[in-house]
Amino acid sequence: MYPSNTYAGSTLLSQSQRDAWKSVGKELPTFSGSPHQWWLFISSFEHSTAICGFSDDENLLRLQKALKGDAVEAVISLLLLPSGLKEGMATLKLRFGRPDVIVAVGETAVVNVYRVGSTTTPATQRFIDGIQWVVGRFIGSIQP
Repeated sequence: MYPSNTYAGSTLLSQSQRDAWKSVGKELPTFSGSPHQWWLFISSFEHSTAICGFSDDENLLRLQKALKGDAVEAVISLLLLPSGLKEGMATLKLRFGRPDVIVAVGETAVVNVYRVGSTTTPATQRFIDGIQWVVGRFIGSIQP
């Protein structure tokens, strides 16, 4: 599963990238199209690609394994060859990473938590967590 030599695809790996292969691994979290899953999925994809130096061929295989449901249906025809990887990722971002959708889902989560109506500490904490989720996703969605 880890490189037996110093290459990933056709790119020479640095020592830190070879070390990252061992600690980070190749697996991505499953993504089925839920806005709640988007930030974990895309940040895992982008960070592990940068840290480990995954090639388009390797990323294609990782995506084919990680994508399920609506997400895989949206890009299945694009992920047959490594040449479709960039367009496939752009399609996923356009369809599932849109800030308006992510914020709307977050707002619904906050409203549902607020409706609990309890003044207990756990309910208050869930409300605070919901607010932080919405703010974090909004900020993350507008940063390049």
